[in-house]
Amino acid sequence: MGFIDDVVVNAKSAAEIVGKTAGKIVDVSKLKINSAEVNADIKEEFEALGRYVYENARVFHSDDVEMAAKMARIDVLKEQASSIQKELLDKQNKTSCPSCGKMSPVGVSFCSVCGTKLDTKDVAEAAPQEQPKTEEKPAEEKAAEDTNSTEE
Repeated sequence: MGFIDDVVVNAKSAAEIVGKTAGKIVDVSKLKINSAEVNADIKEEFEALGRYVYENARVFHSDDVEMAAKMARIDVLKEQASSIQKELLDKQNKTSCPSCGKMSPVGVSFCSVCGTKLDTKDVAEAAPQEQPKTEEKPAEEKAAEDTNSTEE
């Protein structure tokens, strides 16, 4: 019975070592997650601070040349983002609520989230324009073109 006792004792010590190692791994993983969460919170606070400074500098017309240049760059980027968003909405045949930002299908009179009346001018502008009809190629020709373009 000595051999079996030794095996059991060795198995117990191996299980303890594995348990301690697993516990350390779990603890390290929890700390990494906590660290990532705190760093995300820090980033969020920096962004909020930046927005606050940006908005207040707009109101008080800061004389700092570097700040003015950075704010001008932000203005350009905001304009680009707005243009891209408008184009995206047009392509998706949707309109955006001016109050809450919820996207709704073109032709809807009220926002389904906040109930704001949607501008019917935007709806008329966003309506799809009829495209001139082009002659469709037979499926065989399309498949042959696709095959040729992938081989090149």
